[in-house]
Amino acid sequence: MPPRNLVDSLDIRLIIADGDFDGLVAAAVLKTAWPEASVIFSHPSEIRSGGFEELINSKTAICDLPFHPNCGLYIDHHATNKPTEEQEKTFIDNGGHIHWCEADSAARVAYDLFLPLFDLSALTPIMYMVDRLDGGRISKDEFLSDDATIWLARTITSSDQEYTTNILNKLVNGESVLDIVNNSKVTEKINNKKEEMKEIRTILNSKSR
Repeated sequence: MPPRNLVDSLDIRLIIADGDFDGLVAAAVLKTAWPEASVIFSHPSEIRSGGFEELINSKTAICDLPFHPNCGLYIDHHATNKPTEEQEKTFIDNGGHIHWCEADSAARVAYDLFLPLFDLSALTPIMYMVDRLDGGRISKDEFLSDDATIWLARTITSSDQEYTTNILNKLVNGESVLDIVNNSKVTEKINNKKEEMKEIRTILNSKSR
């Protein structure tokens, strides 16, 4: 279905996305399409265990998480989450919209889908690294670098909904990663991660080649 028809035909009120950087950026795309929607950052086990059963309906978009037949829009890229042909047919017959693609990230699937309709230029500079991180293509040099996007990604977690939602809103409002990482709360989070990384560097230097 063309993106314009997709947006017009769905009344998304809730976005449930994985609480990692890929899920965050994917949620930012969907929040751009449906700015009034609420966002919850979750974890695959919460979906599989029925943790949001009462919240998921035709006005719910699920992204970068396991498939749920009651949602209205499903976007993902994981082979393990791909619905069967029978599930997909039933879902579509019931009015659902599914966009599962082989891609390095769910954010990439969402970005490519909605790029013809919305100004996603604020997200464009970080899409490369989102793909590298979630697609497992990041190099050791990149992993150990001071890249601002990588450090921001390390601070994202579903266990801190307030913080992650704050980052989401900044991305949706068009703030650059460089501006975001200079925020005092974000800087504090990054500094904590850098202390953790010192220990990881020590292990890598002594145990790997």
